[in-house]
Amino acid sequence: MAPKEYDRIVNLLYLAGAGSIRWDEVLTEIARSLGIMGTQIIAVDKRLGSIIYSFEGGSFDPQFAVDYIREYHQCNPRLDLAVRLKPGEWMHCQEHFNDSYVAADRFYQDFYIPYGARYLSGTKLIDTENVMVLFGAMLAVGGQPLQPVAQEVLERLREHMVSALRLFDELRTKQVELQVGRMIVQRLRQPVALIDSSRGIRHLNEAAEEFLQQSVHVYRADNSLRCRHADDETRMLEEIRSLLIPQFNTVDQNRTVLRLSTDSSQAPTLLMLSAIEPAKTQQAFGNMPLAMVTFHQVGKSQQLDPIIAAEAYNLTPAEARVAVALADGQTPAQIAKARSVALSTIKTQIATAYVKMGIRSQAELVRRLLELPQI
Repeated sequence: MAPKEYDRIVNLLYLAGAGSIRWDEVLTEIARSLGIMGTQIIAVDKRLGSIIYSFEGGSFDPQFAVDYIREYHQCNPRLDLAVRLKPGEWMHCQEHFNDSYVAADRFYQDFYIPYGARYLSGTKLIDTENVMVLFGAMLAVGGQPLQPVAQEVLERLREHMVSALRLFDELRTKQVELQVGRMIVQRLRQPVALIDSSRGIRHLNEAAEEFLQQSVHVYRADNSLRCRHADDETRMLEEIRSLLIPQFNTVDQNRTVLRLSTDSSQAPTLLMLSAIEPAKTQQAFGNMPLAMVTFHQVGKSQQLDPIIAAEAYNLTPAEARVAVALADGQTPAQIAKARSVALSTIKTQIATAYVKMGIRSQAELVRRLLELPQI
């Protein structure tokens, strides 16, 4: 990295620490300057085991962070290694997990590699009695692990990262609840809201704000999510209570789909409701159970969305992405090649998705994903 570029990155780090720019901007610039896929900073409360904040930069799909927080952090084989590092030490995943391990590991095959990543090099920036902050450099499928020259640059940037992060911690608001969840939800293109058991809106992303302004079925009033039809209003409250309040959850479900329609002449609105439990999401969305509401207007758009498929049919993120790719006309072989995983893995995911969706053919798959009828 040229001296002028290095100085520019240092300046950006302190601007991020002061809150003048977003952390993802400077992390993206670091990744671009080093020619790697992406970089990440994550801070963890050691007492609670919960995430304080997480920032990613580079060529990431916004759903990457959602999938990791909601499911794949639980099977990340590299996390324990990173936690045991001393400040200044590095962990390179290829030194611990060979190709044979990667080929058989769920975290790599279902999550990391399909998102285009293969290698990770991580280090610990800060380690206090209560907090640790980790930095990771992610390298793409088909490329090389982190090279010594790039690691040397990151070592030089370390002291500035630490100083900028300490400044950030001093200036940021005391209220950390929902901070990570808000950042994750805000990145999504699909309309998504976070609501509590009383239907109070804890956060709306920009797409959801726009959706509620135009919807004929749902709207925002007194900072609550409301339905325009009385029957829909009652059903929504019952479903939210059944998801979030233990005594109402008699069937132990963690997701449901609510179909809203005032009459047969109007295309229905679908609300995909998923329970966000603090213990299962590293408290990234706060300390109380919330419902993640994904909005979908049937017939308004033919763009297939893996999030909708996953929520509607209880698919895993990997199964949903494969189902959408199949519905888009890709063959299993093409999907396997694009995601750099074995064809047998893709075929297994397709078979499992078919069972969950209650279908037997690709034609039925396309119809279900485009129309989502009578879920």
